[in-house]
Amino acid sequence: METTLADPQTGRRGRPTPPGVREIFTTVRAFYLDIAEWALEDPSWVPWAAPIPIRKSDTAGQSKHKRKVTAQMHQRVRERLPHLPTLVACAERHRNEQAAFLAATRAVPNGGEFDHAGRRYRRIAQKNTAPDAARYSAVVDQITVRVQLESSACLDRRGLVGVTGFPGVRGRAAASVV
Repeated sequence: METTLADPQTGRRGRPTPPGVREIFTTVRAFYLDIAEWALEDPSWVPWAAPIPIRKSDTAGQSKHKRKVTAQMHQRVRERLPHLPTLVACAERHRNEQAAFLAATRAVPNGGEFDHAGRRYRRIAQKNTAPDAARYSAVVDQITVRVQLESSACLDRRGLVGVTGFPGVRGRAAASVV
């Protein structure tokens, strides 16, 4: 004889409701209710009106679930907020390193070699680039990277970290800033 364990979150026996099912049930139920309401107002909707296949009890607990998810997100923010100054300092240090690297690259003529952070680099000139565009390749690895792009990406990251430090700023709002 098989026994089913109780769900630790709800205390009910059987399988727990998978994530997202309540939202789908609520959407489907609302759609059927809308068609039924439209059928009352406009007779052309009557052929599409049908009994609702989802019981009201199937969508019970939706607002409780939303509050629980919101509370979990707020708790995550409270746990991570103390580490924000460390993240900002790290981003600022990286930005300063990239700015120094860009300055070192621009100080050397095309084809010239220079040392930075214990590695040897060679500035290279490429066709169809602006005269101040700084590209370099690592002499040892022969990897070519655009320094200006790396530097501007670094500034974007620093801006994102700085913006997300303000209370109440969400990811989408921060992404629209950068």
